[in-house]
Amino acid sequence: LSATRLGIYRVAPGASAPHEELLRLTDPPSSARLSPDGRTLYYNTFIGAAGDLFAYALDRPGSQPRTIVGTPAIERYAVPSPDGRWLAYISDESGQGEIVVRSADLERTERWQVTRTGVSLVANPPRWSRDGRELFYVSRDSLVAARVAPGDAFAIAGQRTLFSMTPYTGFDVLPGGGFLMIR
Repeated sequence: LSATRLGIYRVAPGASAPHEELLRLTDPPSSARLSPDGRTLYYNTFIGAAGDLFAYALDRPGSQPRTIVGTPAIERYAVPSPDGRWLAYISDESGQGEIVVRSADLERTERWQVTRTGVSLVANPPRWSRDGRELFYVSRDSLVAARVAPGDAFAIAGQRTLFSMTPYTGFDVLPGGGFLMIR
């Protein structure tokens, strides 16, 4: 974010490096995530295209962002799986916040709703295990693990509640399978 223009910028390490504007935006971007290969930036906006999800190809300068999900609902936090095949995000299309997964291949349109009991639209984005075999999310006051079934199609093989999130405000997944909890 520039002090003078909204956009997506690349900055090389070092204080004297100039900022390179990759894309000029009219709405502020939020919750940006890189694809595992570093070639695509996923983000959402909150103003003009309220709550829509976008993908910007960093390896194609001058290209326009592609809409991943653009509905009247609010969609937030596009989080790519470690293998880059899937995007998990939060949507309130059902009338409440829910975790949804879709293919990262934007030509495909299938979507799978992971949750049924609601999640917060503003709290914690979903997180993948480092091997992509589980998807973690906060439902009500608990951290839940959804086991991803092996195979070419996305499917959830089962879900289990791990522990209460009551004393915590956020989390991340550590490489060894543990969690970093924010209190």
